Amino acid sequence: MPYRPAMASRYLRHMVLTASIWLARGGGLLQPVGTAAPDSRVFETAPAPHQFVPIHAGTLDGPKATNKFWTNWAVASGTELPIFPMPYALKLSSAGSRGLQVSHGDQVPTYSTQAGDVSKVSHYMTPFVAEYAIGAVESTQAPSIVNESIFGIHAQLGSSESPNRKITYPIFSGMAYVTGRFQGGFTPQITSDRAITLVERLKDGIWRFRNNGGVEFRIYALSESGEFVDASFDFDAGGPLKGLQKQCAITRFFSLHISRIWGCT
Repeated sequence: MPYRPAMASRYLRHMVLTASIWLARGGGLLQPVGTAAPDSRVFETAPAPHQFVPIHAGTLDGPKATNKFWTNWAVASGTELPIFPMPYALKLSSAGSRGLQVSHGDQVPTYSTQAGDVSKVSHYMTPFVAEYAIGAVESTQAPSIVNESIFGIHAQLGSSESPNRKITYPIFSGMAYVTGRFQGGFTPQITSDRAITLVERLKDGIWRFRNNGGVEFRIYALSESGEFVDASFDFDAGGPLKGLQKQCAITRFFSLHISRIWGCT
């Protein structure tokens, strides 16, 4: 349909008038105009079973957001797929206690193989490689989404052994740090799809991890008060954080923050 300025102007005036009436009646810009089911004569009822089966809804009730960066984790057909909050790509799995897997790799260009055209890039991609994952030594249950807002979610792993054991991951677009909040006695563990070649404590509560792909991350461990943990906490060569059980017995709260460091050699 060709663009008609007069028609667009009428639509705009109608929208402004509708919004003005809604606000005058005490409504808010972020409040729904209505929550009743739409007219089925205009909007057909979704087929049964639903085309995209919801999953991992946890305790969330009511309508769910669509067309969000975390949608893969909210439908059954996307549970094993990554999401892209940027700058990281993330996967979430309870298998093998992997937890939240973090990918932040480099682009891999593919050059054309046509004769006389080998210098041109036909496409590029960034494959998902779990450079690091924040999980637990103990086994975990299937993930669930326990909180949803306009800009992100809180995903959570629980335990069949204790309802108080939880790892909560706040996932928001543009987050500088990937965070895991540990409660109830889970022992944090850092793993990687690559071989971890360096684990070094820089100071209390801050470690440097490097894998054989040359990718380096900083790990920050904080207590409930937001302070760095003391020297009694350290990672061993296999990734688990020693000393955590004592901390959980006191506060039942612990958090790890992970961020990539650029310029490593």
